[in-house]
Amino acid sequence: MDESHKDFLSVLGYCFLQHGRFGDARTVFEALALLFPDDIRSRASLAYVQLRLNQPGLALDATDALLRLPLDARDRGFVRVIRGRALLALGRLDEARLASADVQSIGHEP
Repeated sequence: MDESHKDFLSVLGYCFLQHGRFGDARTVFEALALLFPDDIRSRASLAYVQLRLNQPGLALDATDALLRLPLDARDRGFVRVIRGRALLALGRLDEARLASADVQSIGHEP
C-alpha cells in the first residue's frame, strides 16, 4: 500500500469521525496503525476514537506509547490533550489536572 492509499484511508477515517461513525473510524485507523506504524497522526487519531467509544484505558495506553516517541509540538499537544481526557474519563482527577497543566505549558518549553 502506498502513500496515496494511506491518504485516502485517512480522509475516510476523518469523514467517519465527522459524522459520528466512531466504530467505522476505529476500523480505518486500526488498519492504518497496522499498515503504517510510524504514522503518528493515524495512531493519535485511533486513540481519540477509542476515547470517543468510551475506551479510555485503551486511549491512555495508546497515548503513553506515543509520548515515548519523538513528536513535533503539534502532535505532542494533540496526544497530551487526548491523554488528559482519558485520565479524566478514568476518574484519575489529580493526574488529569497535571496533564492539563502540561498541555497549557506547550509553547513555553525551551
